Amino acid sequence: MKGTLTPGRGSPGFISIPLILTADGSPQDVSQYEGIRILVKVSQGTLMIQVASSEIVNFDFHTSAPLTRQLSEFTEVRIPFADLKQIWTAQTPLNLQTITSINLVSAGMTPGTFAYEIDEIAFY
Repeated sequence: MKGTLTPGRGSPGFISIPLILTADGSPQDVSQYEGIRILVKVSQGTLMIQVASSEIVNFDFHTSAPLTRQLSEFTEVRIPFADLKQIWTAQTPLNLQTITSINLVSAGMTPGTFAYEIDEIAFY
């Protein structure tokens, strides 16, 4: 995936790619897992991983810290669910029984490019 972020005045630019867990988007119980494992290479910009829950209605899904260009070779990254945080609202506990998708998100407040490759993504 690669592209250009063009933020509006005073707001972030972003692109989000949802990887839905079921064909109909229904919530799934992933409480038997500890987190997300991703084999990723980030060559420009940043990439954040989000876990979307049907309980969150304002789109402030639980998000990882940014993965950056320091991952210039394919690297396995493990992101524990416990490390995911909402960015702009009060923290709501993540209910692992209501997960609808894993989202790949690039965002920024200034214009710029992003590029990353995903070889594998899974729960662990």
